[in-house]
Amino acid sequence: MQEKLLITGASGMVGSAMLNFACSNTNFAVHAISRNTLQISNNKVQFTALNILDDAALNNYIKQLQPNYIINLAAQSSVGVSWQQPQNTINTNVNIITNLLEAVRLHSSGTKILHIGSAEVYGQKQVNEACTELDVLNPNNAYGLSRVLQEQIINYYSQIYNVQIIGTRSFNHLSKLQVDKFFVPSILNQIVEAKKSGNKTCTLQVGNLNVYRDFLHVQDVLEAYFALLANGRTGETYNVSSGKPVLLQTIIDVFGQIADIEINTITNSKLVRLQDNPYLIGNNTKLLQTINWQAAFTLQQTLQEMYDYKLSQ
Repeated sequence: MQEKLLITGASGMVGSAMLNFACSNTNFAVHAISRNTLQISNNKVQFTALNILDDAALNNYIKQLQPNYIINLAAQSSVGVSWQQPQNTINTNVNIITNLLEAVRLHSSGTKILHIGSAEVYGQKQVNEACTELDVLNPNNAYGLSRVLQEQIINYYSQIYNVQIIGTRSFNHLSKLQVDKFFVPSILNQIVEAKKSGNKTCTLQVGNLNVYRDFLHVQDVLEAYFALLANGRTGETYNVSSGKPVLLQTIIDVFGQIADIEINTITNSKLVRLQDNPYLIGNNTKLLQTINWQAAFTLQQTLQEMYDYKLSQ
């Protein structure tokens, strides 16, 4: 019988890409749930509109489906939103993981789960200090805190109830379909708008550019996720990262070269976070020791793809 894979939070950027990946590269019967309407181009996906925060509906769904595997993407995933809505962020993310694990514990104990978490659990690090899975977690925003709480709940269900779950601490990943609330697509939109208008220069409204981040193409991230689902050790957490620091100013510089446009920046105080991590890079040694994986896309290739797609719209 064909094994069943359930993808939660399937309407987001990563979820949409994951559905296509799963249908094209695996033999799973692919199921998806989301509280939002999902436009599915692949008829192999069996979609159900369901809010994971509705524990009764989720319990009934898991009981009926009995999935072999779950990849959990459901979350309030914006650090920026969490500054404005800390209570909602914490409540949402804690309830998502608790509802999911409880449904699996009660109705589908043989299910193996890959939970997609965040590098924001690490908090502020020293420059040139890459995060490892053994580091003390010290988040400095509500989103990161909600992800730490998720990990603690996961550890509890894994140790006490033997729920089979693998966790990730995922660093930044990029896609041509990424929404504007994130840094890279927000500046890209401004650059493309200027380019389409025939301007030779572009002035960007930005926050703090003097920070380093770790970027991967979403396709590389998906490759790592499915390899972890197959070969990761339950009860373990893995950094999914490139291990390469990128200054945010570099992103702007590369886009300027790609678009052949002169870019100036103006710091907008509304875009400067109350507290920001100057250096958030992931040591991926544990990941590489566990799965046969390496990133296929360079940063230049990723940004070129994003620019070409946005320019064509």
